[in-house]
Parts: sequence; C-alpha cells; structure tokens
Amino acid sequence: MAGPKTFDDTMDIKDVQLGDIESRDSLDVEAESSDQRLKAVRRKVDIRILLWYSFVYLIMRIHVSNVSNVAIINLEQGTGIRKQLGNLSAIQWAWVLSIFYYPYAAFEPASTLLLKRFKPRNWMSRIMITWGIVSMCQGATKSYSGILACRFWQVFGRACLF
Repeated sequence: MAGPKTFDDTMDIKDVQLGDIESRDSLDVEAESSDQRLKAVRRKVDIRILLWYSFVYLIMRIHVSNVSNVAIINLEQGTGIRKQLGNLSAIQWAWVLSIFYYPYAAFEPASTLLLKRFKPRNWMSRIMITWGIVSMCQGATKSYSGILACRFWQVFGRACLF
C-alpha cells in the first residue's frame, strides 16, 4: 500500500484526489489543536510559577523592610534592637541597612551568569535554602559584626532571585 502523497507546487490539480485533501486538512487540524493544547499547558504552568514567585517576592520584600521596622520596636522601653546589638550608633545602624545593597550590585550579575551554567531548578532551590538559613542566623545574632555578616551573606543567598 502506498504512503500518503506529498503536495508540492509542481503537482497537477488532476492528480489530487478528494481523499488526499481531506487527510491533509485533518493533519492541519491535529497540528493546530496540538499547538493550542501546548499553549494552554504553558499558560497554566506560567500562572502557577508566577503565583509562587509573587508570594516569594512578597515575603522577601517584607523581610527587607522588617529590618527598618525592627529599629523602632521596643524603643520606648529602651530595649530596641540597636541597644541589644551593643548600643549601635546611627552610623552603625545605617551600615546595617546599607550593607545589603552594595554586595547586591556585585552578586546579581555574577549570579545571573551562573544561572546560565546551572539548571534553574537547582539554582533557585539553592537561593531559597541559602536565604532561609541566613535569615534564621540573622534572627539569632547578638552583635554588630554578626548582623553585618548575616546581612552580607543574605545578599549571596538572594542574588538573582528577581
């Protein structure tokens, strides 16, 4: 039994049979429906990923802004975080806040290049785990140098996430 005929510009219209045209149309319809299903699956996956990353972004923004909020907690009782970390001066507290952004400028491009080398699922998992560990360490710190180190390494954990 002969295989399906291929259509090209050199064929004469008399050589084409009705069954050949119908089979070609059914192949086109199957290809279009396959493309539509693929687009629908991609859209569904994109929405799920977008929702997850939006949630993670929200948590990270809350985390970044919490350091500023922590400075005013228990200030009236005289047991604020600046006092707990060893009576930090305003300049030292400014360094605590800003040390996050300087290394970020260095680690972000390097992390983006490393993202091309490693699989995104592995790299993003590494980012989440590192960020979580350093965040827990930051909660346990009791000194100026400890908070500076945690804020610095937190950037290493977060770079390339957004």
